[in-house]
Amino acid sequence: MLRTLASVALCVPLTSAGTAGEEPRPQQATPEQPRPQQVTPIDVHSFRVLESYSGPVSYYKLVLDPDMPFIRAVYRPPLETVTLGAEVPENLRQRTKLVRWKWRAQALPKGGNECKGGFGDSAGGGLHLLKRGLKWYSLKYAWSSEGEKGSICDQKRNLFVAQDT
Repeated sequence: MLRTLASVALCVPLTSAGTAGEEPRPQQATPEQPRPQQVTPIDVHSFRVLESYSGPVSYYKLVLDPDMPFIRAVYRPPLETVTLGAEVPENLRQRTKLVRWKWRAQALPKGGNECKGGFGDSAGGGLHLLKRGLKWYSLKYAWSSEGEKGSICDQKRNLFVAQDT
């Protein structure tokens, strides 16, 4: 299973070591006090070009910043799209409750709007693939310069796929 992401956060349930008579039970999580999370970063070195979804020339490079290494894309028209992916370790696949990442654009594409035909250019995107049984679920996040925040632009549904962009 491939996921393009910078880090994965896992929810960890609160448990008590003793019996109910020996120790007070931990407080239930409330909106004001969420449960603690275990953060498991996915190493940027593990991202690879997904050749079946990518053009022949990669415009990505790894930047080894001492504070936080990152992947930089420098797109030059008319290069074809390149997709990077990293496999999430097996032990995290069933427990992942929250996915987060950071991205920064130095320039937004003029007129980029994933929801408008012929203008599907974005400053960045994250694609998350999940599989349950025989069905694949994909959720694509795109940072368009003119798209409306929170819009669902493209939905595909069939027996084996549920996909939202």
